[in-house]
Amino acid sequence: MIIEDHLEQALIDLLKARTYITAGTIPVREFRDNSEVTADRYVIVHVSPAGRLSPNYPLYKCPVEIICVSYVPADKNRASLEGLYQDVFGFVQALTPASILTKMPSGYKFTPEGIVPDPAGGDEDIQDNFQIMIVKIEVFGKYTA
Repeated sequence: MIIEDHLEQALIDLLKARTYITAGTIPVREFRDNSEVTADRYVIVHVSPAGRLSPNYPLYKCPVEIICVSYVPADKNRASLEGLYQDVFGFVQALTPASILTKMPSGYKFTPEGIVPDPAGGDEDIQDNFQIMIVKIEVFGKYTA
C-alpha cells in the first residue's frame, strides 16, 4: 500500500500552488529527496506510515509533518521562517479532504475523509545553520482494496 507516497505528492502539489511559496520561489520537497538545496528557505513534506484505526474497518490515520526550514545566516531575525510557517499554517487551516482528493491519482483507493491539526505543532529547532518550525496534521481516510 502506498497511501503515504500519494498523500505526500498531493500535499506537495497543493503547497506549490500557494502564492507566498511561488512568489518567493520556495522549493517544496518530499522527505526522501536527498538532493542539495541552494535556497535560503524551503519546505519538506513528510507523511509517516499510515496506521489502521480498527482491525475490521478500512479507516486509516496518516500523521503528516510539514517542515519549514530557513538558513540562519540569511534569516537571523527569523522573519523569513515565521512568514513561511504562517503561510503553511494557513494552508493547513484551509485544507479539506476534497482538495486533497483532487490531487490523488485517478482510481486510487484512498479517500481522505478528515483532517485534524495537531495542537502540538510549531515545534522549533536549530540544527547546524538551519532553523526549523513544524506544522503537524493527521489525515484520516478510507482505503478500499
